[in-house]
Amino acid sequence: MSRFVVFIAGSSIGFGLASCAAKNSCTANSECRAKEACLPSGLCVATCATQADCLPTEKCSTTGGCVSLNGGCGTRSDCQAGSVCQQGGSCSVVSTGGGWGGPGGGSTGVGGGSGSAGGGAAGTGGSGQCGEVFTSTGTEATLMIVLDKSKSMNSSAGSGTKWGAAVAAVKQMTSHYPNTHFGLEMFSMPSGDSSKYICTPDAGVIFVPIGAGSAQAISDVLPAMGDGNGTPIAMALTIAGADPGLSNPSRSNGVVLITDGQENCEGDPVSVVKELFARPVNVRTWIVGFGSSSDDVDPDMLGKMAVAGGTARLTTPRYYQAEVEEDLSAALQAISNAAQRCSFKLSQAPGDLSKLFIGINGQLVPQDTTRVSGWDYDEATNRVTLYGPTCDALANTPGAQLSVVYGCSDGLVDGGLDFGVDAGEIG
Repeated sequence: MSRFVVFIAGSSIGFGLASCAAKNSCTANSECRAKEACLPSGLCVATCATQADCLPTEKCSTTGGCVSLNGGCGTRSDCQAGSVCQQGGSCSVVSTGGGWGGPGGGSTGVGGGSGSAGGGAAGTGGSGQCGEVFTSTGTEATLMIVLDKSKSMNSSAGSGTKWGAAVAAVKQMTSHYPNTHFGLEMFSMPSGDSSKYICTPDAGVIFVPIGAGSAQAISDVLPAMGDGNGTPIAMALTIAGADPGLSNPSRSNGVVLITDGQENCEGDPVSVVKELFARPVNVRTWIVGFGSSSDDVDPDMLGKMAVAGGTARLTTPRYYQAEVEEDLSAALQAISNAAQRCSFKLSQAPGDLSKLFIGINGQLVPQDTTRVSGWDYDEATNRVTLYGPTCDALANTPGAQLSVVYGCSDGLVDGGLDFGVDAGEIG
């Protein structure tokens, strides 16, 4: 019995054919006899703790079951480098394609230049049992930057001001990722009465609509200092969401909020983020809190926004917290990486999503249809997208390896990966 398999390892993508026939097949220990275990390779075998528990022609797998001494396996770690544990318990050599731009792509180091996830077609895999190889392409990103320019951004941050740091970081971000379509909204607007916050629908203005090659236009409109009154975050996000550039199904769409304050116009930013994320062409929202996490921003609200927007981080807090310019630059680089590396199109639609297996560094990542922390598949675009800490782990962990298998979990993924985020944290 043959099924299609997709291999994505590090910077390579390939599709092939693999045999998934199994003897004494199983999916759980309850399907096996007494003193037998169901191994990840889908085979019922005698349990073992040491080699002495197995026959002379067997070895004790790292999964605690006796497998053939000659090429047998219970999981990938039982096989030599370059091999996988096929369903049915045998090690087999795999071939993978090449040419999928991953972390480190481009001329500016990690995530710099034009090295985007899946940028361009994958190379052709070698001949052998992996069979025919198909191409796969990454998805370019679209980002609307929503920048707080309230007067508090003129306060000090390191050797300069928050505003000066924000201007420098935004210029760097937009110039270093030329394949990303950027736009810029700033909030709030100046007021004749400094004691009153601007909470009207014109509290934020899109100065540069989303488009290609917008780095210079964005640089040109950034003012010398912050001059706004208040932080109407919910209003600003609503205004950003009206840009038609965030409705492009062929791109990975997102909003990047940079703020040093708290919502002070009685809006509900978490609800706005949820609405953006629930769109047919979903829009993720990345959150950057700039300044003291205890005195300036609202950590609880920002964390809930990150979870609701599908961008929660592996760390605590779940959003990006920046204290000085270097922190902000690093945060915007990490966000750019995540925006462009976590969505890729398959050249062939999977027939059954229950047979699609995805792992990072050999650990299984579950499908999450709530898109909080895991992967999900969009049938309309034939795209797989990683969300929350899963995306963060792939895009911003040096050397992270992604594996995608269709048909059978044949040892490319083992165990599980617990990112500690669930929909209940949205609040």
